[in-house]
Amino acid sequence: ASRTVHIHVMLHLEGRRAVTQLYFDDELTDEVFARPPYADRPQRDTTNATDSIFAGGGERTVLHVTGDPAGPMTGVLCLGV
Repeated sequence: ASRTVHIHVMLHLEGRRAVTQLYFDDELTDEVFARPPYADRPQRDTTNATDSIFAGGGERTVLHVTGDPAGPMTGVLCLGV
C-alpha cells in the first residue's frame, strides 16, 4: 500500500553502496494484478504517476519487459555504475 510496484536493487562496490528501485509499466502491472494469485488481493492504491518516489526520476528505471503476463517474463534495463 502507498507505493507503486517496484523492486529494490542494492550494489556493493569497493566498500560503497548504491541503492535504486526498478519499476514496471502501469499497464503491465494491471495485467499481472488481474491474474491469480494477485486478483484475489485488494486493488493497488498507487500507480507510477501517483508514487512520490517514482516522481523523482523513476521513469529512468522502468524495466522493459517481454513475455506473457500469464507465464515467464524477462525484464531488461541497463544501469550505469
